[in-house]
Amino acid sequence: MPQRRLAGLTLAVAAAAALSACEIKLDPSSVPAPFSQAPVPSASAGRPAYVCTTIYQILTSGAARLTGSIGGSSAADRQATRATLADMGSRISAEGAKSDDAGLRQATDDIAAELTAASKQPDPSTYVNGDFANVSHQLDGHCD
Repeated sequence: MPQRRLAGLTLAVAAAAALSACEIKLDPSSVPAPFSQAPVPSASAGRPAYVCTTIYQILTSGAARLTGSIGGSSAADRQATRATLADMGSRISAEGAKSDDAGLRQATDDIAAELTAASKQPDPSTYVNGDFANVSHQLDGHCD
């Protein structure tokens, strides 16, 4: 084997060995939400499909924001969790009020009330680790 190829092979093996020992750590709150495309306001605002898309986006981005504080046990982490839940509740309430569909408005009011109540709990992580996973199920039957 020519000397140049042997040196290149040795360098590639050494680099691979060095990289295999590396570990990349990321702060979960620094990772963007998997669905970050907010609906563009248009003539369809208030229509159930538009409202549903916006609410799913609020829930998804809120869940991504919660990952930064939910694992901590400090007062600051609990406060950040409460603030995120309260923000989600108020945004969902505002969006649901725009709906033309009475059933969808009621479902969004229920979701907003649940999130707001969770934001007032002494330990909001209990809600996030429990019922939060099913909160969007209240939209079933209203969002196609």
